[in-house]
Amino acid sequence: MEVIISAVLAILLIYSMLRPFASNFSRFLLFFGSSFGLLSILGRNYIGTYASYLGIDSLFNLYVYIFFLLSLICFAYILDRFKKIEKKIDQLAQKEALQQIKKNK
Repeated sequence: MEVIISAVLAILLIYSMLRPFASNFSRFLLFFGSSFGLLSILGRNYIGTYASYLGIDSLFNLYVYIFFLLSLICFAYILDRFKKIEKKIDQLAQKEALQQIKKNK
């Protein structure tokens, strides 16, 4: 089972380097997510050593902290995208309103 998961993560890692993404954030998440997953499967002892170096008791806690951090980053990214879309909608609404005013004169 570890071989199959390792192969899938290796393919995702290569895919993240070759595929042109619309945003660098998507590339970042796929690259680091698959890298971290591959590293955690192939080098469990190294990850545990790194976790203890950071002062984290167990490997599971390290995964929880990383998941929480990535969730916050994703939330901030989504919030930023919504703000950009809202700004574009406001600009389009203003243009449309000005065109309606000019049309009615």
